[in-house]
Amino acid sequence: MITFDGFPLPISENQAYANFRKGGGKHSPTKEFRKFLKAVELWAKARPSLIRSAGFALDDHLKQTPYNHVRIDVALGFKQERLFWKTSGYRRPLDAQNHIKVLFDVLANLTGHDDSRFYPGIIEPGFVPQDIPESCTILIRPDKLGTFKKIRQKLLDAPCQVNPTV
Repeated sequence: MITFDGFPLPISENQAYANFRKGGGKHSPTKEFRKFLKAVELWAKARPSLIRSAGFALDDHLKQTPYNHVRIDVALGFKQERLFWKTSGYRRPLDAQNHIKVLFDVLANLTGHDDSRFYPGIIEPGFVPQDIPESCTILIRPDKLGTFKKIRQKLLDAPCQVNPTV
C-alpha cells in the first residue's frame, strides 16, 4: 500500500483540455492543466524516494500477471464553497468523479505505468477549512481482478446503509 498525502488537488477533466474543433477532435492542455502539472512536479520533486519506491512496487505487482491491477482510493479536499455549484438558484453538488481521469493520467506518468491498470476505489470529496490549502490524499493498493460472481457477492454481503421505508 502506498500513500500520497498532500497531493495537489486534480482539476476536472473539463478544465484540463480545450477543444479546437466542433464535436471534439484536437485537444490542447489548458493553462489550468499546465498549472496543475507544475504543482505535481513540485510535489514529486520533494518526495523522490516515495515516487521511486511506488514505481518499483507497482512494477513488481503488475508484471506478475495481467490480472493484477491497482486500486486507487482518493479523498479530495475542496474549499467548502467549491463543493456546490450555483446554477439557476439551485445548488448542485460537485462531480468528484470528473477529477479522477486527470489524476489517473498524472499518476500513470509519475509511476511509469499505464492507467488502464488502475481502477477507482473509494472517491470521496470533503471540505477543508479556509486556512488549509486544497489537496488530496491518495491510497494506491495493489489488487487483483476478480470474477464477476465474487465481486457481486462481496457487494451483496456488504452491510446496507439505507433503511428503505415501505
